Amino acid sequence: MKRNLLLTFIATICYSTLFAAVGGPDIFGYTWKDSNEPNGPVYSWIDITALPNTIQVTGLSDDNNTGPFPIGFNFQYYWYNVSQYYIGSNGYIGFTNGQISSPFPTIPAAAQPNNFIAPFAADLNFDGATNPGQCYYWQNATNDTLIVSYENVAFWSPTAANGYIQGANSFQIILSNIDSSITFQYKLQSGVSAGTANILSIGIENNSGNIGLQHSYGQYPLSNYAVKFYYPNNTTYQVIDAAVMWNDNDETGAKFLLNNGPSFQMTSQVKNTGNQNIAAFNVYSQVLNAANTLITSSTSTANVANPGDEQIITQSSTFSPIANGTYRFTSETQLANDATPTNNTKAMELVVVDTLNALVNLQYCDNTSEGLGLSWQGGNGGVGVYFEPPFSPFVIQRLEYFIVSDPSAVGFTAKVNANDGINNGPGTELVNIAVPNASITNNTWNQVLLSAPLTVNDSGVYVSWIMNGDGITIGQDQTLPLSNQTFEVLGAGWAINRYREIEDVMIRMVVSTPNGSLTTIQTIQSQTKNAIYPVPFNEQLNLTLMGQDANVLIYNATGQLISNSSANGKKSISINTTEWPAGIYVVQVNEANKITTRKIVK
Repeated sequence: MKRNLLLTFIATICYSTLFAAVGGPDIFGYTWKDSNEPNGPVYSWIDITALPNTIQVTGLSDDNNTGPFPIGFNFQYYWYNVSQYYIGSNGYIGFTNGQISSPFPTIPAAAQPNNFIAPFAADLNFDGATNPGQCYYWQNATNDTLIVSYENVAFWSPTAANGYIQGANSFQIILSNIDSSITFQYKLQSGVSAGTANILSIGIENNSGNIGLQHSYGQYPLSNYAVKFYYPNNTTYQVIDAAVMWNDNDETGAKFLLNNGPSFQMTSQVKNTGNQNIAAFNVYSQVLNAANTLITSSTSTANVANPGDEQIITQSSTFSPIANGTYRFTSETQLANDATPTNNTKAMELVVVDTLNALVNLQYCDNTSEGLGLSWQGGNGGVGVYFEPPFSPFVIQRLEYFIVSDPSAVGFTAKVNANDGINNGPGTELVNIAVPNASITNNTWNQVLLSAPLTVNDSGVYVSWIMNGDGITIGQDQTLPLSNQTFEVLGAGWAINRYREIEDVMIRMVVSTPNGSLTTIQTIQSQTKNAIYPVPFNEQLNLTLMGQDANVLIYNATGQLISNSSANGKKSISINTTEWPAGIYVVQVNEANKITTRKIVK
C-alpha cells in the first residue's frame, strides 16, 4: 500500500520480458543464471502444499511480515550463517526483522532493511475475506532444503471492486544447504502493480546493504521461469567489521524511566559481522540530554575474535534519571579499519517522567508535526505505538492523537491492545472508540476519553489510530531521537513502521498510578533487568538476570513445564534446547517480589 502523499495512478504498463540469462558477480562473488541459459536451472515447480510437514503461514496481510521461523539448518549467506527468517507479505524473506514496502528499493541499498532475499518484492496483499493468496514453507527430512511458496498472491489495488486485490502471482524460494544456492521459481504471473514506479525488485542483499546482486528492477518475471543464485566457489573478499546489534532490547526500542527511580544500565550487544578474526576493541556508550550535553559515559572492551561471535556489553557507569525530559543512549564500536561505519552505532531514546502530578504524559514525540501528515491510500489503514510505563500496574486515563487534517470528514478509531500476542506483540483488544469528525480539531492534539479509566496489569500496551476513510492524516515527528516503537496497521496485520528510522507518529497516552502513591506500585525494569537471548532461539537459550535468586520456568504451547532452572546465586542461566521442537514457549521468571513472563519462539 502506498502513502497518500504520493498519488498512485492506474495505467497500462508496458514492460520487457527479455531478461539477460546471466548476471553478476557482485563484490562478494555471487552470480545468477536463469532457465533461458543452456547451463542454467531447469524450471520445475515443487508443490509443497502436497508434501508432509508443510506449514501454512498465518498472519500475513498488507505490508507486514511474520516470524521468525527456523530455517532448519545453518544456511551460508554471504560470509555468515543464518538460521532463522521472517516472511514478508510483499514477496521476500528477511534474516532480520524489517519491512520492505513501496517504494521498493534497488539492490543493494544501504537504507534499512537489509539482509534479505527478494524473489518478487512488490505491493502484494493477503487481506480480504475472498483473497486466494496463501503462503507455505517446507523443510525436507534431511534438513538441507527450505522452500517458501507464495500461492496466488494478488497485487494491492486501490480501485479493485473485490477488496483491494487484483492479479495473481505464484512463486517460491528454495534454499539449499548442499551448495548454498538460492533458487527462485515463478509458476504464475498475472496482473500489474497499482504503482508506476519503484514497483518490483528481484535480488539478494547482505546484512549491511553495501553488497547485493539484482536480477531485475521494475520488470515482471515470466511464468514458468527460474533463476538460481550461485554461491562463489572461491572469494577473496575480506570483511573486517564489528557492529552494535542493539541497545537495551532487541529492537533498540525507546524506554520510559521513572524520575528518581532505578538507575538505567547501559547494555548493548556487539557482533563480529565480518569474515575475518579481529582483535579486541573498545565499545563506548554515553547518555546525552536534549541539549546534547553529556550526562554519563563509559567504555568497555569487546572480545569477539571469530566471525559471528557476539557479546553482551554491560557498561560500568549507569544513568541516574533525576530530571524529566528526553535523553539519547548511544553505543559505538571502535574497531580499527572497520569496513561498514554505518553499523557501528545504535541510538536509543530514553524519556524520564515522574508521578508528582496526578497524570503522567507518555509520548516519544514532540508537539510539532514536521511532515505533511501520514495517511494511507484507500483509507483503511492506520499506525500504532507501543507504550511501556515505568511502573505497573498503570491506569489509562485518556489517549491523544495529533490530527493534521480530515478534509473528507471521515474521523478515526482509537484502539488499545494488550501486549499478550506472539513475542509480546499486539493481542487482546482493550479499547475501541470511534471518533467522529465533529470531535476533531485540525493541527493539534485531540483527546479521546475512555468510558472509564482502564487499569492494566501487564507491562505495556499498543495504542493505534485507524482511519475511518480516505484523507485523514496524523502528525509526523521527525525530530531526533526516534523511538523505534512505531508500527503500521494495515488490514489485519501489524508491521514495523517502514519510516521508523526517520519519524515517530504523533500518538500519546496519559496514565496514572492506581492511587497516585509511588509506595504502592512496582517499578518495571523488564527490558534491561532480565535479558533473554537469542530471540528466536535454536540450540541454546540464555538469560541474563539482575537478581541472583531467580527461578526460571519454561512451558511449551500446551502448558507443559519443560524446564525448571534456578540461578543459584548467579546472574546468568544457559539452557540446552537442542531437542526442543520448533514452536512457542513461555518463559516465567520468579523473583522475590514479582513474576514476569514472556512468550518466545524457536
